[in-house]
Amino acid sequence: MNDAQLQAKLAELLALPHETEWAEFKHNNSDPQMIGEYLSAISNSAALESQPFGYIVWGVEDGTHHVVGTSFKPRTQKGAGNEDLEPWLNKLLSPRINFRIFEFEADGNPVVLFEVQAANTAPVAFSGRRYVRVGSHKKLLGEHPERERKLWGIVSGPVVDWSAGICEAATLDDLAPDAIQKARSEYAERFEGDPKKSHLAKEVWQWDDATFLNKIKVAIDGRLTRAALILLGRIIVVEQPDSLLCTNLGAFYPGSVEEVVVRDSPQEFSANPLLAQAMVSLNMIDTLGSGIKRTFQIQRDRNFPMPTYDLSEPERVKVRLIGQILDPNYTRMLMSQTNLELLDVIALDKVQKQVPISDEELKSLRAKKLVEGRRRNLFVSSAVAAATQAKADYIRNRAFDKDHYEKMVVTYLEKFGEATRQDLDQLLTPKLSDALDDGQKKNFINNLLQDMRREGTLVVEGTTRWAKWRLT
Repeated sequence: MNDAQLQAKLAELLALPHETEWAEFKHNNSDPQMIGEYLSAISNSAALESQPFGYIVWGVEDGTHHVVGTSFKPRTQKGAGNEDLEPWLNKLLSPRINFRIFEFEADGNPVVLFEVQAANTAPVAFSGRRYVRVGSHKKLLGEHPERERKLWGIVSGPVVDWSAGICEAATLDDLAPDAIQKARSEYAERFEGDPKKSHLAKEVWQWDDATFLNKIKVAIDGRLTRAALILLGRIIVVEQPDSLLCTNLGAFYPGSVEEVVVRDSPQEFSANPLLAQAMVSLNMIDTLGSGIKRTFQIQRDRNFPMPTYDLSEPERVKVRLIGQILDPNYTRMLMSQTNLELLDVIALDKVQKQVPISDEELKSLRAKKLVEGRRRNLFVSSAVAAATQAKADYIRNRAFDKDHYEKMVVTYLEKFGEATRQDLDQLLTPKLSDALDDGQKKNFINNLLQDMRREGTLVVEGTTRWAKWRLT
């Protein structure tokens, strides 16, 4: 948009009612996490209101819509890890949406406008959580099932149940006999305790295969649906010595594992209702929506690491279940801590696996003093490590403060008079935190020596690696 178009758009937005759910006004709040959550909320709300775009405007007072200017500079603002804001936001939005950033002046005041594309293929999540505007408030989409249901209907278009489609060339020979046998057993188990339907638990063993498949609605007049074929071979399990890897084609509709754990209720939308209903009939899934959370709880109760979900491919879900303790010093105790919320256990599990965690997870862990170290080198804090008798690991990972290392250098030079950089590296490197890699350790020593030189504690003679460091 050119300047005239931006001025017109701003005037249009300022004239909107205060409760407009696809427009948000800010003065200076530029917290990166907040911006990401609002991108999700505004995108989803714009779709619900049949708007092609939503807008976030900085430099406008929310209550009065007066233009007051802003100090927010999106081009220089950083996201987590000192990454530029725009690519950082793009990385954490799923599915990806287009948003454009405009900086201009209105009445002599600096204004920033984000134009946000409405959700069009699925509800938009930021950092694995979906948001929506409810009046003037930003809320989790899952807390408002009527809006979530409506949004799925909008972004999905007319519902076509792919799993109900007939595979004309498929026959009973394409189905595995042992899978059908297992399906009969599960069907019988589901109904044998039901006084009104217990007869089905007996009759199922008298039906031929075609009749059984018709009864559970994965075949129509003997013709096999895609659901019939999927139930017999769609999931691939790869066994490894210490884990199981399960892969499944299709998108992960809940958005993130964490959202499922928080929500602990069924998804409002099913892409393939026939397949879902057949799996319920065969006792393969529950209707409470708690299966994923229960899997995490089982792993926790068994003192094993949490399931690892890989959602990096848009149309494939991978889950790895690890069947051994990763760190015998403290993982066992950590998993049995009944006072820790499951979300915190999941985040701590990521820390021990050296998997990046979100800003929200990091904030929670730091508030409860469960982790220490810089974001790139997090480790379990002394409180947890001491409770699990992993004090040696904690001390090895914990860095001493700067004064400690300065005293080491001074003591060395008082004894030997001078030192090369190689001498000082050999002195300090073994004492630095194991949470730092080799490059970070080298940079730490370099910065330490230069600070001591600027403070007047040290002098250096020469410029090569053989230069001599001495006390002043």
